[in-house]
Amino acid sequence: MNMKNITRILSIIIITIVTMGSTSCRELALNGDLDAQWQVMTLDYPDGTQSAPGQYYYCFYRHTANLTTPGLYPITANLTYDGDDLTLEFPYVSSPTQLAPWGITVPDDATKPQEGWTIHYTVNHLSSKKLVMTTDLGITITCRKF
Repeated sequence: MNMKNITRILSIIIITIVTMGSTSCRELALNGDLDAQWQVMTLDYPDGTQSAPGQYYYCFYRHTANLTTPGLYPITANLTYDGDDLTLEFPYVSSPTQLAPWGITVPDDATKPQEGWTIHYTVNHLSSKKLVMTTDLGITITCRKF
């Protein structure tokens, strides 16, 4: 085998590897800028109070959301996102009060859900660095991309 044939074979191998890598089955972000990890910076409540919860995160990707904080297992939710409307359905949450650090509160007249918990948000602002959303109970959650 001469050097010309070796170069040609190596070129074909490199082109094949690059082509396979660029056309793989990797699923890209479905929800644009929303698909990311967001740190909760502030929670603004309807009564005018505000809190900064610390290390609490919303992680959105495709049809899934995870609520995370260091030291605890993530709380998983099904994500539905359509423009300004965002819905999280928590099928495995037995007590929705555990979601309070992420700005998800329970109405005073709510009874214990039998099969999970669902929360609706209105997305007020979404950019590549900032997310502001309001729950259906009027809590405004301001996040930064982390």
